[in-house]
Amino acid sequence: VTAVQERPVGPEFAYVDETGDIGSVSNGGSQTYTLGCVLIPMLRWTDSLDYFVNLRRNLKSTYGLKMSQEVKANHLVGVKSVYRDLGLGDGQVRDIYRRHIDACVQSCSGVGAIVVHKSEIKRPDIDVFATAWEYLLTRLRKRTEDRQQPILLIHDQGDEDRVRKHLRRFRRQLARCSVRFGEAPC
Repeated sequence: VTAVQERPVGPEFAYVDETGDIGSVSNGGSQTYTLGCVLIPMLRWTDSLDYFVNLRRNLKSTYGLKMSQEVKANHLVGVKSVYRDLGLGDGQVRDIYRRHIDACVQSCSGVGAIVVHKSEIKRPDIDVFATAWEYLLTRLRKRTEDRQQPILLIHDQGDEDRVRKHLRRFRRQLARCSVRFGEAPC
């Protein structure tokens, strides 16, 4: 089993990407809405970027995988047409997956995900987007408090405005809680 190793890292970038949608499963929405988060130490940002660029160059020369082509988890589970079109089989797809995991071990200071299984939601008024982001921001806040180091959030293109609004709301809530309760989490 490969895991990102705990080591002192200082300030971090938190790169967040989402997959799935927030629509209900009964209306044709995805089964889950997921936020993936990769933490990269700011002090090693350039080295990490170079490492991932070299990984992609190597995958291009080995398998013909274009540098601009996204490597998505749902493409790696079973050989999908993306890789079949390149003439790749299960072993090669597993190698692509393994190389990305190894790159995270080498470059990242943390990796995590928030997965909302939408079919398990009991209340129809639950905001899937807000719930997932609330859990993620709470985890990142806890990490900054435990390590006494800042985290800069970087969100992949998508719902930038909605993410920004939720983050501002989250910060305002934290400010109110710290005034009322000191350092106790809300």
